[in-house]
Amino acid sequence: MNSSKLLTLIKSLTDNEIREFHKYLRSPFFNHDKNIIVLYTYIRRFHPFFESTKLEKEKVYKKVFKKAPYVQRKMNDVMSDLCLKLEDYMMLKELKKHPAEKDLLLLRSFEARKLNHYFFKGLEKAKNRLEKSPKEDMDYYYYQFMYASKGYLHEGTSLLNRANQKIAANYLHSVNNNLDRFYFGTKLRFYKEVKINKKITDNEYETPLIPEIVNEINKTFDSYSITTQLYTLLYQLQEDKNANDATYTALKKLTLASVELIDREELHEILLGLIHYSNTKMKSGIQTFESAKEILAVFKLQIKYDLLIFDGLIAAQVFQNIVNIATGLGELDWAEQFIHQFSKNINEKEKNDVEKLCMASVHFWKKNYRDAIQAISLVSNKEYNNAMATRIVEIQSYFELQDIVSTSDCCDRFQRYLHRKKGLSDGYKKALLNFISVIRKLIKVNAPSKKEMLLVLEGMPMIFSRAWLLQKIDQLK
Repeated sequence: MNSSKLLTLIKSLTDNEIREFHKYLRSPFFNHDKNIIVLYTYIRRFHPFFESTKLEKEKVYKKVFKKAPYVQRKMNDVMSDLCLKLEDYMMLKELKKHPAEKDLLLLRSFEARKLNHYFFKGLEKAKNRLEKSPKEDMDYYYYQFMYASKGYLHEGTSLLNRANQKIAANYLHSVNNNLDRFYFGTKLRFYKEVKINKKITDNEYETPLIPEIVNEINKTFDSYSITTQLYTLLYQLQEDKNANDATYTALKKLTLASVELIDREELHEILLGLIHYSNTKMKSGIQTFESAKEILAVFKLQIKYDLLIFDGLIAAQVFQNIVNIATGLGELDWAEQFIHQFSKNINEKEKNDVEKLCMASVHFWKKNYRDAIQAISLVSNKEYNNAMATRIVEIQSYFELQDIVSTSDCCDRFQRYLHRKKGLSDGYKKALLNFISVIRKLIKVNAPSKKEMLLVLEGMPMIFSRAWLLQKIDQLK
């Protein structure tokens, strides 16, 4: 029984729900089967862990059916019945959280019973309650559409009755308007998901009408919900070739002004879109410092609104990206505090290595070069030892220590690794190889002049650690 659906559902209940469900089962309105009550009463004794050999089916069967011989089918049936009761309870609990859905079900009930007076009275109450909702999201437009369509299609709203023509026309206008707004917003909401899925699977999706939808929204942009406005700006930021910093600023400003009006998942997606835009600029060598500042600012927003940790974990790559951006911008104390505060949320298998690598970055920028090299040496996982950021910090640390031999050896190993490594994009690999090339020129006995090196760097639009390399070149004669 330990791996059964029934126990899995029961384990999901809160302490209060454990007690409440017991009352639910004892109500004759919801349940007439005493065996179900006996079964649940016995199982709840093992709350909250529900781990015991006494929960084996044969032992539970004896508690429910006493001295009757064990029958597998009989045991499965009572477990299934209890499971169905629990699912009904869960649905009722969920329904209480969604008054618009409750109103819609009540309207259907009035309609089925031909209670026309109460149907139309209830319809107005439902619409008024919905319009007082604190946010106009996709659900808002969906329920406005459903209410209006119910009103228009109701037998009491007859177009043949001249007195009802205006009422019917109002319902029809609401159907048309709210259906468009629901469709437009939902289409934009899932457009990004479709694009991501196309990249990671072989599935082909058609995404017709997206540009036309965006054009239509832009005609009366301010009249649409905040959610639709946000997804329109996000689409333009990611897909429109003419999108610029003005679009980015508009999206960021609207997002910050609407935090309380959008749900957590939507906020997370929009912040990722902002990071992606700045990251693309930074990788292209456009306003790298300003772009990095924007990325860190958005990361800090994710921390503020608790959008970094999911199921108790932070993705290791995201953790490293945050530290690398922060240290590169000189926010060393903040980066160190971040590491100490959030490293506990990294997957246990990766935690030690990621923490060491991130501290190596902090040590390097604090000019504790030997501590940086020591931290890197304590990394145990081969993949992390070969990580690009690790190799770069190692080379930079030896360079700063003026250890030419070790710097050269690290460059040689890194270059061999890059030639062997598969799966790196040509542009990414080129940027890393350019970094190695510049380092080799800088450690030559007869290094080129400052002017010559600046020309070399100018001819390399794609290169890692450009700002640091410029500092080193600036020290040349």
